Amino acid sequence: MQSLRELRNQKLHTAMGAMLAGMYYKNMNEVGAILKDDNGLNVRFMLITGENMPAVRELVRHGGTAISSSSLIQIHDFLIDLQSQAGLKLSMDIEFILRGLESGWLLPWLGITIKQG
Repeated sequence: MQSLRELRNQKLHTAMGAMLAGMYYKNMNEVGAILKDDNGLNVRFMLITGENMPAVRELVRHGGTAISSSSLIQIHDFLIDLQSQAGLKLSMDIEFILRGLESGWLLPWLGITIKQG
């Protein structure tokens, strides 16, 4: 969790960073409740988080990292499944993140590229 906090703090000084952090804090209780009620979704969250924590640490240390295309697909699919259980406000925020992933602007802004191969 320390690595995630460090990443948040690095990006918080920008308007987009502040907006994303605000989304996180606004929605964290609802996301936690959904994960508590849906064990399958919670297990997926834990797997995705665990598999990508080295990339988060690298991003914090070096300002950039790469993730696999399969990780991106897992993250995308997880967000869609989370969105299906979300209330309106959380659903709209997830939609914003999904559009950022799908249109290709979010990952580069974060300093993340997709591994080729």
